[in-house]
Amino acid sequence: MKLEFLGGGSPDCPLLRLYDFDETEASELRQVFAELANRSFTSIALHDLPFIQPVNECRLTLKVAELNR
Repeated sequence: MKLEFLGGGSPDCPLLRLYDFDETEASELRQVFAELANRSFTSIALHDLPFIQPVNECRLTLKVAELNR
């Protein structure tokens, strides 16, 4: 699965794209989201996961918080 920042988007709403993945990788990503929702952990760096390939050093860390941001 590739993770890419799309710089041509609005500055108020940056765009990230996840692409080039198979069903197994999609399932693994769903599991990461489920574990965050269950608060199994409070943050995860997607770019460090073994099935994610950052494009141009794109980094994305998901964090559990009281507000969505």
